[in-house]
Amino acid sequence: MATEPSTGDLILTLIYDHLVYPSLDNTYQPSLSTRRETLDDGRTWALELQPGVRFSDGHPLGAEDVAFTVRLFAQHPSFAYYAGQDDPITSIEATGTHSVTITMNRPVGSIDALLYWMPILPEHIWASRDITTSTALDVATAIGSGPFILSQLQDGRTSLVSNRDYWMGAPQIDAVVFEEFADAGALLQGLAVGTIDLINRVPPEYIDALKATANVQVVTGPGLGLRCLRFNVSDETASSGHAALRDPRVRLAIAHAVDKQQLIDLALGGTGMRGLSIIPPALRTWFDASLEDVSFDLPAARGLLDAGGYSDTDSDGIREMPGGEVELVFRLFTAADSPSAGHEAELLGNWLRQIGIGLSVQAMEPAALESAGCPACDYDLLLVDREAAQDPSHLLAAFTSRSIASGLNASGYSNPVYDDLYDQQLATVDQGARQQIISQMQQVLLEDRPCVVLYFDLAVQAFRKDRFQNWLYVLNGTLSLADKRSLLQVRAIP
Repeated sequence: MATEPSTGDLILTLIYDHLVYPSLDNTYQPSLSTRRETLDDGRTWALELQPGVRFSDGHPLGAEDVAFTVRLFAQHPSFAYYAGQDDPITSIEATGTHSVTITMNRPVGSIDALLYWMPILPEHIWASRDITTSTALDVATAIGSGPFILSQLQDGRTSLVSNRDYWMGAPQIDAVVFEEFADAGALLQGLAVGTIDLINRVPPEYIDALKATANVQVVTGPGLGLRCLRFNVSDETASSGHAALRDPRVRLAIAHAVDKQQLIDLALGGTGMRGLSIIPPALRTWFDASLEDVSFDLPAARGLLDAGGYSDTDSDGIREMPGGEVELVFRLFTAADSPSAGHEAELLGNWLRQIGIGLSVQAMEPAALESAGCPACDYDLLLVDREAAQDPSHLLAAFTSRSIASGLNASGYSNPVYDDLYDQQLATVDQGARQQIISQMQQVLLEDRPCVVLYFDLAVQAFRKDRFQNWLYVLNGTLSLADKRSLLQVRAIP
């Protein structure tokens, strides 16, 4: 699972600037936009832009480029890379050389969360091109205002050179090369002998070996990813989900039957943090640290099932629904390409058998796994990954009623109170008040339990400490040594 933005995302942030920048402490910081303020409590926003910025081909970047970019993506909501973005923007106008005004169809509480994902494109290049056919980078059109310039593309290898005229100051290194390795052993050997400088995803089984390697430093830090055990709680007639999972006592019993720390230790080699809220602690102010998790308590789990009338009437070790006809055997679907899913499913099966629940585990290709989720609801349990952005809205949207039809809400969970809170936080400009609403949402999810958050990711990266220095770390922030701000300050060791 991803523990930092994908390599493709990282490369794009090095080539293109954005209006705001998601920093490693998981807050939005000014980038091309130096000021953003609402003119009418969230429906109209005025932005001031950084003056003196130029694209890598020398053309100045101004308000018309920003307006063009926003309109372009608004006109192509199905564009492959940015499909699925919620877009309340109705108009954007350049009101000066370095100022724009954006009008929304609803109040928007966080303009930064809306704009951060959008790379600012040069109008003089893209006005005459069809963006829907441009699904891959090419050297001729990858013209941005970022700190690096695309110089070469090969299979599995992307080369960038420094933008010596970058408006925030030129990088201290001349070039950076991203290379994919199918063989983890070759990747680790390259780091050991010095042909590779940085690995941004270290497999857990190689951590100890790298720590013992001369001139190599291994670092860990909180990630933005989380692992969930999703329940099919849909009450739609088309759902094939097990009826017992619509009983909150059964979901609570399963939560009591999961030893999260043992799962992390055995399936991940210790590279994770105990799960709790749907919002990871790496998001800091948005994570409600007052939440309390249920304990690993098999007797408590059995007691809940006993109280619900789920008993083992035929003494085969598996309980039945009240009435004795339907066994508590749940279908657990996992992703076939997940390196940890098999071990996780085995551990879950062992614990659940001890409380009288059986599991039927099936590993599926990602497309089939997605198809089994909502709105089809053709499953009982899912092991799925989620990835947070710096704003929590996207993670929270995965449990709204209106997200069932799109498949984003894979549980089929519906709660009008939660839906109302979600809409409130979207429109709340005061971020302190918005934080209180989001805390309420986390509490609702923890009580209703449409999923169990098993663990939060820990990023593990490794680099040669004898070749380059000044890699950027942020205490308790997201670990991403290939982040733009890190690569801006990295320099060769004399």
